Amino acid sequence: MRLVVDANILFAALLRTGITNILLLRDDLQLYAPVSLLKETDKYMAMIRQRTSLSDTELQRFSKLLRRTITFMEVNSEGFTAPDPADADYLCLAENLGIPLWSNDRLLKEQNLVRVITTAELLALLDASQRDA
Repeated sequence: MRLVVDANILFAALLRTGITNILLLRDDLQLYAPVSLLKETDKYMAMIRQRTSLSDTELQRFSKLLRRTITFMEVNSEGFTAPDPADADYLCLAENLGIPLWSNDRLLKEQNLVRVITTAELLALLDASQRDA
């Protein structure tokens, strides 16, 4: 399954160990994100460091792993309308690629440009596809 992944998914994986971490590493998921996500992650790294017990080395390892797991793409979302301007790159990339956006952001679920899949919905879809296989 191909998905655009947004920042709140990555931050969830960084801030607590759980199912999101496992999903990010699944071989059957092809993940994409705008390059702006890297800048956003860097911007909040100090906050992440404070809220977790992860060392700088662990954070760097996680960052390198994400760069191998996610295909980062340049996006020109200028003039693209989004409920929150900070989400324009994610929506624009999902629309350009013709694939859903993986996000737990309730506001994004209210727009109708692209399909938004929450983590719970993704788990259900993957479970259903395994049962059908």
